[in-house]
Amino acid sequence: RRRLAASGQAQRAGSSRGAEALQTADSEGNDRMQQHFRWYHGLLLHMQEEKAELSGVVHFILDTVRAVLERGDPFRADSLYRLLAQVDNQEVDAVVARLLVHMVRGMDGITKQDLLAWFEATRGEVPKHLRDATDGADHAGAQAQREADGSPEHTTGI
Repeated sequence: RRRLAASGQAQRAGSSRGAEALQTADSEGNDRMQQHFRWYHGLLLHMQEEKAELSGVVHFILDTVRAVLERGDPFRADSLYRLLAQVDNQEVDAVVARLLVHMVRGMDGITKQDLLAWFEATRGEVPKHLRDATDGADHAGAQAQREADGSPEHTTGI
């Protein structure tokens, strides 16, 4: 009898710990989804700052991201690649390119180099605006790092 009672107490304690673990996992999952929604909100704000009228491709990208997040799924690199498979290279204008670079900055598991490599591997070329946007982002990032370090700006004799 005591063994059964002890066993029952252990099961209840285990169930309690299991429920706590599930709540923690749910909480961590919710935190991750909140981070994804904050990332999406940042994308919207970034596009709002664009002076040009947004193309249908920008709307398609943002709508796709929103739909994935509203389903409760994180927007990952594979989601981006599936989305990009539906966008032609000539549709990647300067605004779309800046959006893609901004997206990749906020995503885990993908870098700008991965994005460029995807275009090279699947399309045989990287759209000019995307290459320009990644080069510009690299330069801006290096400049920001120099300013943060207090290093003087390097100039060339060109």
